[in-house]
Amino acid sequence: MSEHGHPAGEVATHCPYCALQCATLLRRDGDGAPEVRPHPDFPVNQGSLCQKGWTAPELLNVTDRLRHPWVRDGKAEPRPASWDEALDRVAATLRALRTAHGPDAVAVLGGGGLTNEKAYLLGKFARVALGTSRIDYNGRFCMSSAAAASIGAFGVDRGLPFPVTDLGQADVVLLAGANPAETMPPLMRHLERPELIVVDPRRTPTARRAAVHLQPAPGTDLPLALGLLHLAVTEGHADLAYIGARTTGFAAAREIAAAWTPERVAEVTGVPEATLRQAVRLLAGARRGYVLTGRGSEQHRDGTDTVSAFINLALALGLPGTEGSGFGCLTGQGNGQGGREMGQKADQLPGYRSITDPRARRHLASVWRTEAERLPGPGPSAYELLDSIGTADGPRALLVFGTNPVVSAPNAAHIGARLAALDLLVVADFVPSETAQLADVVLPVTQWAEEEGTLTGLDGRVLRRRRLLDPPSGVRSDLDVLHGLAVRLDAPGGDYPRAPRAVFDELRRASQGGTADYAGISYDRLDAGQTLHWPCPEDGHPGTPRMFLDGFGHPDGRARFTPVVAGPPGEEPSPGYPLRATTGRVLAHYQSGAQTRRVRPLRDAAPEPFVELHPDTAARLGVRDGETARVTSPRGSMLARARLVADLRPDTVFAPFHYAGDGRANLLTGAALDPRSGMPEFKLSAVRVEPCAGADERPAAAPRTEAPVCLCNNVSRRQLEEAWHAGARDVAGLAAATRATTGCGGCVLDVRDIIGQLDGSAPPPEPAVSPAVPFPGPAEGPGTLVVIGHGMVGQRLLATLRSRDRTGRWRVVVLAEEGRPAYDRVSLSSYLDGKSAEDLSLVDADLLADPLVELRPGCPAVAVDPAARTVRTAAGDVLGYDALVLATGSRPFVPPVPGRDSAGCFVYRTFEDLDAIRAAAGEDRPCVVIGGGVLGLEAASALQGLGMRPHVVERAPRVLAAQLDEAESRDMARQLTDVGLRLHCGTGVTRITAGPDGGVRSVALDDGSVLEADLVVFSAGIVPADDLAGQAGLARGERGGFLVDRHCRTADPRIWAVGECAAVAGRCYGVVAPGYRMADMVARHLLGEPAPAFTAPDVPTRLKLVGAAGAAMA
Repeated sequence: MSEHGHPAGEVATHCPYCALQCATLLRRDGDGAPEVRPHPDFPVNQGSLCQKGWTAPELLNVTDRLRHPWVRDGKAEPRPASWDEALDRVAATLRALRTAHGPDAVAVLGGGGLTNEKAYLLGKFARVALGTSRIDYNGRFCMSSAAAASIGAFGVDRGLPFPVTDLGQADVVLLAGANPAETMPPLMRHLERPELIVVDPRRTPTARRAAVHLQPAPGTDLPLALGLLHLAVTEGHADLAYIGARTTGFAAAREIAAAWTPERVAEVTGVPEATLRQAVRLLAGARRGYVLTGRGSEQHRDGTDTVSAFINLALALGLPGTEGSGFGCLTGQGNGQGGREMGQKADQLPGYRSITDPRARRHLASVWRTEAERLPGPGPSAYELLDSIGTADGPRALLVFGTNPVVSAPNAAHIGARLAALDLLVVADFVPSETAQLADVVLPVTQWAEEEGTLTGLDGRVLRRRRLLDPPSGVRSDLDVLHGLAVRLDAPGGDYPRAPRAVFDELRRASQGGTADYAGISYDRLDAGQTLHWPCPEDGHPGTPRMFLDGFGHPDGRARFTPVVAGPPGEEPSPGYPLRATTGRVLAHYQSGAQTRRVRPLRDAAPEPFVELHPDTAARLGVRDGETARVTSPRGSMLARARLVADLRPDTVFAPFHYAGDGRANLLTGAALDPRSGMPEFKLSAVRVEPCAGADERPAAAPRTEAPVCLCNNVSRRQLEEAWHAGARDVAGLAAATRATTGCGGCVLDVRDIIGQLDGSAPPPEPAVSPAVPFPGPAEGPGTLVVIGHGMVGQRLLATLRSRDRTGRWRVVVLAEEGRPAYDRVSLSSYLDGKSAEDLSLVDADLLADPLVELRPGCPAVAVDPAARTVRTAAGDVLGYDALVLATGSRPFVPPVPGRDSAGCFVYRTFEDLDAIRAAAGEDRPCVVIGGGVLGLEAASALQGLGMRPHVVERAPRVLAAQLDEAESRDMARQLTDVGLRLHCGTGVTRITAGPDGGVRSVALDDGSVLEADLVVFSAGIVPADDLAGQAGLARGERGGFLVDRHCRTADPRIWAVGECAAVAGRCYGVVAPGYRMADMVARHLLGEPAPAFTAPDVPTRLKLVGAAGAAMA
């Protein structure tokens, strides 16, 4: 075994791609080629990798790997050169330009993928050896808005000020502009338990897993965030005690948000009012809640203000600095966190110090053996820097390390022209990127498996990169390059070490006392396996995994609300450019694609640029699926394969930015910058789309293959079947053979189903309906859809269908058993706390006024005739249907206890139930709740809030037996007892005794005890409301519910079931989040859109208890 606890010859390191920094083990196979496997014990990726991680070794030996320097003589083609010739030419040209034009004639552009050592030495080289202020890095295009907002709010910027693994214990996570299911799939393993609220104009793989999807128009994230804060305040969710004790500035932020009413936000963003309310209630009701932002919220001209607005929401709810909750930014690049801490950013010195701080300048000058006055001041941001190069007053030379601005910079055609105007362009890279192809000098440098160093994960944990291979003979490390140039520029060689450990030791001294203090972190401690998050100010310090628990980073220890005002979007659609374009990432590629486009499996998975647009939009424009389209903005045009996506907004198009040439999405984006962060506006460009023919037509696309079962690793059903027939007969075997299930883990249930179908053991059989054929809908004109039930899931189906049915395909008749529209049953207990029924309503006025919706409250269905396709109501009406959705929900289970019909016995399910309980309750009177599960404990807490003295009787030996293990249950019981609940476990009720007036007087238990009680609440669970099944001839699941397949279809292809009444492949789900996913899926099928099969995550139910810590129950 090696010193790191793995087999000899195997090296523990980390994936070279995103900021999740999944741990891997590298070794050579029998032929000496490198191979990778996920580290089984690292808590972040938990033994998983996405397709990029699995294929990372292929990058080491791509055919066009740079293996020696290249130089260009004048306008000639580049030619091979020796290292001495290349470095001598660079140094001589730099010296001449600095002599003629001053030190700012030379500029440096770094990257967020450089190790901490490289980023540190690059910043030092620029400011000391070159003396230039013109240095910035490509992280300006990624995390700069979140960094600026976090510093303003908290005084500190660390992407996640808590370990990544904390997210796995959350109840609810709001993801604003983040799509981790594609950009960092293993993170989704930590997001299986929480309910997700996703803010994204696209229905991404992450959004498809959400309990609530907010789909705003591009460029309207800030109004949306202000509207969420408005609702949090006006609906009484603000944590006023936290706000008073731990923050400042609330009044000003509240005053601005007051203008953003739900009606106004819905008009501006396109997100329905009911969905806004639902999102706020879900997040506010969480005991453990997080708000996380990503590039979708940050890459705007008002990106800093947008992130600040989401921070304001988190602060209003009391999340940051509260254990188990918080705010964070999902940093994107591999060393996006460390890269912005170590001095390659225009306005910073190592340790996350401000370059304008005199004390910081003196400290760094002492470490760097120079004078503080000689250090340059702050320089321009990355885009401003690139925009100025080659101009009369701008830099004449640019050194590029670890980035590819020809593809990744906005306004790409203009930036390409600026690069071409330079006197000298030097690129250090390991492949001939598009920027390297323009360079005068190209320097080949090492890759991840050929070097040592450190990186800092998105949660501030410092990690070791370790070398398995020696680099090719003509390749040097970036540290060697900087050393060689510094010596040629007459700097002492000892000031620019080549050894990563020596650089890190200097970095520790440089960061000491700074915000990002690495002084106590060493290679020895990291190699010993210690988990160290910065700040770690001295040897022996344990590091700081969780920040802000005792105070924030401002001198007074308080967080700051930031008053932010929403203006109009940076670029509004116009007659010439009527659509909104947004850019982003896809799973198979990383950043500009210079690396991943060279890896065959990744290239095969996403081979060419594409543009997504809605089918209605495409039809109007004459653009056909699979053909080449031209997308044009005021800056330029790109060519891309058209993909028609039915769940995209009709006013929006999407293009990934990973491709080169005329497929560059950044040919569309512009130069508008965030005034605080320098972030360009990547997420909104006004465009037009038109069909393309002739010379511009792309070669015919390969036929679309079947949708993968495992999206993370692009594994198809056919591949799984082949592996099964080859002997891989379980999930673990198929994972080893195909890598399915080894990414986010979301396909495990699908893989199990396929195994069951192949070996004939899949119980119970699904109804005989093909899940591959979407429902055809009515032949012509609007068809009639009858929805039986109008609970939360029935309302979700109705809202989703109407928001997507833009051609009026369906007229919907909703038969509601209750006499009121759908309401938030999850928050029902708040009704006893003073909320009104209107406060909890999920139905907005627009839906009630919709001419294609007929809502019949208090009109239950009593019979279904599938042969005649009719439904009969309790009033005797007979309705015909073209499609029928059963959303009947569930009913409380009342055990057959003698006396259960006595006056004073209630269930806990509707407003009417709670009105009756409140009327019967009395101060300091005893009561009994039958059931010690989630519903029972919530009912007991509500009764306690009414002044009563509740007993809880649970047949199981402990409370929450289905949700918690024995130790957790024991701890919960202690907390419940501490707040006054009296628990009786391992016993049941034998009789309820009534007094002379017929009212409850006592409850007898089978352990012989008798409990005095004036009121009894049955809350012992629920049963599916499937009464219509027998009469209609519809099959039931083994434990009840309408038996449906994984697309929620019964054996009758025109009848569907969703929510608690649906037994999907035989299993019912008694919580709302899976029901929402069913509703969204069925709505898509009804509109003829393809939809992925239902897979159920481990969805929590939140327990709301007065005074108790509570828990999240699966």
